[in-house]
Amino acid sequence: MKNILIVGMGEIGKPLFEIIEAVRKFDVYGIDNDCMKCSLNEPDVYDIPIYAMHICIPCKDMKSFIQIVNSYYTIFKPRMIIINSTVAPTTTQFIADVLQSDCLIVHSPQFGTHSSDESMKTQMKFYPHMIGPVTKEAGILCAIYFEEIGLHPIIYSSSLETEIIKIMETSYTGWMITFFNEFHRMAEYYSADFTEVVDGLIKLYEPNKHKPIWYPDVINGHCIMQNIDLTLQSYKAGFLELIKESNELRKEEVLNSKIKEDIEKIKKLRKESLPKGGFY
Repeated sequence: MKNILIVGMGEIGKPLFEIIEAVRKFDVYGIDNDCMKCSLNEPDVYDIPIYAMHICIPCKDMKSFIQIVNSYYTIFKPRMIIINSTVAPTTTQFIADVLQSDCLIVHSPQFGTHSSDESMKTQMKFYPHMIGPVTKEAGILCAIYFEEIGLHPIIYSSSLETEIIKIMETSYTGWMITFFNEFHRMAEYYSADFTEVVDGLIKLYEPNKHKPIWYPDVINGHCIMQNIDLTLQSYKAGFLELIKESNELRKEEVLNSKIKEDIEKIKKLRKESLPKGGFY
């Protein structure tokens, strides 16, 4: 069987490892800087040919990320590299330019919430697996491989499209939370009941599902704000700076018990309005 390597056994790498392992069509190995996260067969991976190497490590800046990927390529010489990490636009093409090899390279961002490994696996199987290829051959072979492990591939023109899709998707969430934060502030300024305002939006929009309902809150976690910082390193977007400024202000505002109470009420309203079994 072909050998698959997962680099980074965290919130993306571990569920992906388990998905590939379960189909029993490939031998899959997992490595991580934390030796406790490595797969039990990890010592064997250094003496075998690798067909596909998934990169599932955080990208904090383009230069160091490219160096890390290059170092793993030098060690394992895989036939195909699949960048599952969120990266700044042009990163995947730069990796191909640095490697200067016949290795097939694609970007394939992952989507889903990180509440648990099981939830992440469910969402990995639910959402389409977008492929941003450096070459046409890379896209085709990656799509065949994804189908073999039970994922649903869609091939895009290049890695640029998928890189931007991922950045846009997480920033969209951040922008919507910021949007609700700003109108929550407006409601507070006029002493209006923001819970009623959001309930009105739900009744207006939900029948046609044409505008999503979000909620006000601090943007936590390590995806949205980290991806915004990553994007701002190479592309200056004023609205992304606004998200950061608004989020810092909201961290102070949630110390107010009234604000916290409003947030919890609105989250409950939103949850009740969501379609059963949905993830949004």
